[in-house]
Amino acid sequence: MAVRDVADYVAYRVAVTPSIQANVEPANRLGEPVSSHVKLAAHVATLSAGSMLYARLVLDLIERGPLVLKGSGYRVVPVNLAEVFQLEMNLRFATSRAFERASSMLSVCLASLYPLTAEEIEDSVISVRLTGSGVGEEIRRTLELVNGLLVRRRDSTYGFFHPTFREWLMRRDDPGKFQCDVR
Repeated sequence: MAVRDVADYVAYRVAVTPSIQANVEPANRLGEPVSSHVKLAAHVATLSAGSMLYARLVLDLIERGPLVLKGSGYRVVPVNLAEVFQLEMNLRFATSRAFERASSMLSVCLASLYPLTAEEIEDSVISVRLTGSGVGEEIRRTLELVNGLLVRRRDSTYGFFHPTFREWLMRRDDPGKFQCDVR
């Protein structure tokens, strides 16, 4: 039942989103776009294994443009949530230095037992780095950079957009790029 719900969701998003349709339609083939939309919906629904989060994130990547599907193979589509998270992080942080700036903020938020305000995040990151001037502005820029990964809640605190992403940042079989240390 969950796979069918995901398939319906994917089919709907493909049907109503022109940017996804343009990304999926094969070049110079008339009469085939509808079948390619159905194929994409079936492919993403199958890979999702019932995960609405996976389907939403993959479709968001297709809609925004980083994931280009010209053709019917769909080999570029991430096969699981870990690959989706990895792709999203690679898009946000082109260099390891760019991620280093955000990693202390993400680590502070991971270590916290409750969502933090921007001021609490700033105080924690400053105490970790023990540096002086210009840190407040850097914190604000970093908050903008991680916007979407850390979401601002109604009570002006920040939390991760999904618990699965939070777990992915802390625990993986392949420790390496984009892993945070909560210590």
